[in-house]
Amino acid sequence: IGLAAALLIDGDLNHGDYSSSENAYQLYRRFFNRMTENTPCLIQTYEPDNITNEALASENPADFYRQEFEYRRLMGYPPEKHLVLFSLFHSDEVQVADDSREFFCSLQKACGSGADVEIFEPFLSGMIRGNGQIRWKILLKAKDLDAFKHIIEEITAAGEIERLASKVSIEIDPPATL
Repeated sequence: IGLAAALLIDGDLNHGDYSSSENAYQLYRRFFNRMTENTPCLIQTYEPDNITNEALASENPADFYRQEFEYRRLMGYPPEKHLVLFSLFHSDEVQVADDSREFFCSLQKACGSGADVEIFEPFLSGMIRGNGQIRWKILLKAKDLDAFKHIIEEITAAGEIERLASKVSIEIDPPATL
């Protein structure tokens, strides 16, 4: 192989998920590691100062992971905090949007004023191919899972999930949040 290139790496870096940088770093590091010592390796990017691009160029994984852990600590992403992702599904757009707002209010009430739990407004995640269901998501950050356990116990005891017309799934520390 005469040349190895990562073309427009920015799409992988800015995927919009907390693990995008780590996933891109691992993918391109494996790619470049397969090249011989004499093979020139290029990165095409609009963000040459991005820490992932700099780490790939310097071939120093310790620097990348140190900066990535610091970023996650500052933002409250795993492993600093746990993420809980609630997904609501329904074929009716209006119904699932209403259920998402209602469920969000139930979660807020169950969270109370606890400083160790953050809950974020529901957001439209798109349509699921195949069955045509619309998906909305609600993200919750918790320092420990005991706080989440208390919230889910309160919500299930009150029958909040059963009241909804939409289906609800719950993922703890999902690999992707989009």
